[in-house]
Amino acid sequence: PFLEATMGFSRISFSTLALLLLACLPAQAKDPVVGGTFNLNIGGEPTTLNPITSTDAYSSSVHSYVMDSLMTRNADTYEWEPALAEKGEVSKDGQTFTFTLREGVKWHDGKPVTIEDVKFSFDVIFEPSYNLAHLRPYYENIEKAEIVDAKTIRFVAKNVYFNNFSTTAGLTVVPKHIYGDAKKGGKINKTIT
Repeated sequence: PFLEATMGFSRISFSTLALLLLACLPAQAKDPVVGGTFNLNIGGEPTTLNPITSTDAYSSSVHSYVMDSLMTRNADTYEWEPALAEKGEVSKDGQTFTFTLREGVKWHDGKPVTIEDVKFSFDVIFEPSYNLAHLRPYYENIEKAEIVDAKTIRFVAKNVYFNNFSTTAGLTVVPKHIYGDAKKGGKINKTIT
């Protein structure tokens, strides 16, 4: 009755109105379209596309679509799943986190993602020439990253902390061959080479 009075409908039920509205909606495509362009309004312009030096939410939003981490969270279960790493393991004492890279992963320029890229991505946070003080608090409990072999890296924590695995698994990996030179890498702002 309230709907009928305020909307100017006479003797039309809410269910009839809902059916009429549904009939006006476009039909769902039976098969998904492959390819094309995806547009997303992120609310503002990123200050930089450099994943190392960015500090704003708009840049982070773009990075979440174009950069990857060792592991990723399943949106439904919130469990960690493989991304760049095919697996991640936690030591019995809860202070060592070992990740094994997947085979065949490449950067946009065709060069392979290496374990050196992963180590660089961690080490650069503490490198003074990059001035990344904004990232250091997130990683201050991780003592070091050690290369075990060509596909395996080990992170060692200073002490047991519930978020250590998430911190290391969620490390954004960047290509060392692009960002390895602090003078050159720090100037990459609005483009990704």
